[in-house]
Amino acid sequence: MSEYQYYEFQSLDQPLSDEAQDAIHALSSRVQLTSSQAIFVYNYGNFRGDPYDVLVEYFDAMLYITNWGSRHLAFRFPKAAIDLPALRPYLFRHSITVEENGDYIVLSIAFEDEGGDNWEYIDDADAEKMLSQMTPMREDLMRGDMRLLYLAWLKFAIYSSESHDYEDYDDDNEEEKVYQDDDENAETVEDKKAVPDAIAELIEPPVPANLDKLSRAHRSFIAFIGLDPDLVTSAAQASRSIEETAAPLNQFVSALSDAEKDDFLLRLLHGEPRLDLTLRSRLRRFSTDKDKDEADPSPEKRRSIVQLSALTAEVKKVREAEIRRQVAEKLRARLKEVEANQDKLWSDVRVSIERRNPRGYDDAVSILTDFHTLAKERRQLPAFQEKVRALLSRYPALRSLHSRVKEARVLED
Repeated sequence: MSEYQYYEFQSLDQPLSDEAQDAIHALSSRVQLTSSQAIFVYNYGNFRGDPYDVLVEYFDAMLYITNWGSRHLAFRFPKAAIDLPALRPYLFRHSITVEENGDYIVLSIAFEDEGGDNWEYIDDADAEKMLSQMTPMREDLMRGDMRLLYLAWLKFAIYSSESHDYEDYDDDNEEEKVYQDDDENAETVEDKKAVPDAIAELIEPPVPANLDKLSRAHRSFIAFIGLDPDLVTSAAQASRSIEETAAPLNQFVSALSDAEKDDFLLRLLHGEPRLDLTLRSRLRRFSTDKDKDEADPSPEKRRSIVQLSALTAEVKKVREAEIRRQVAEKLRARLKEVEANQDKLWSDVRVSIERRNPRGYDDAVSILTDFHTLAKERRQLPAFQEKVRALLSRYPALRSLHSRVKEARVLED
């Protein structure tokens, strides 16, 4: 399989200047460039320069996909528009990271699966839809909605526990654990046994509200990283459900100093992009400790990855049982209809065969398959099969029909 690398950058807060577009053109003559987007596709060779430097310098969002298993999503935020301490509980070493760079903060979510077995093939048309589907979550984060980061944490935590990827283990609630395997610091059998325990005891970060009311952007992200929907459902059991309302942040405007108010007005006058989100972020810091406690359950109420896995198994069990119930209900309704219309359906079988074409044979065998299921349910299989053999004996030369009946296994016990 040939190499495939896809980079996409988007400028969300303001269009690219002519100078910026000239600089981006200098990276590659094959770039697909507009005033708000740049796309680079490589089937050989690599991106010229550091993509994260390009993100920080010119853009607000970046997507990176390869056919060997890399999937990266990154957002750039104005430093004043994001609550950095609120992001930290969701970080996962090497996988979910934040970096301060000048006036910006860059959030990176990077999944590496070198086998590439978790991903379906993605062509350029599909890839070009992905970033646009997920960019609304950038604004969500600036509004204090941490669902994206919680979903990402779930993916990396469960992946680490299932693959025993110990190097990615990190937990802000405990002293950082680093496991090495070299001559000077070789692990004992007991050490290696303890590592899975450490992963298993990893405790979830604060569960955001409305995890059971995910947006289209969140669902796109779940598909993008291959997160088990049943795991999301089980995690959402601890999520509060709140109405999306305009938070009464206006009550905190008076808490701003006159100098700070003047500063916001001057920045508005100079056209600072997304200043409304920066102001919201500032006012949100005046929230009471009570509000924070309600939004952030105490650590003892949070679940370990083992508990979440157990909940997920139960959720999956219930969901699969419901699917089986629905399938059985549909089957009962279908068999009831077949039983009530047997004479007409047998006539339809004969009419379909007499069309003497593949479509007619397929229609006939489809009806015979329903009759076969009904006969098994009613314990009338021998009589049904005798009737089918008698029917086929009238058409000994129709090999295509006989082949289809054989494949459908309607004459087998």
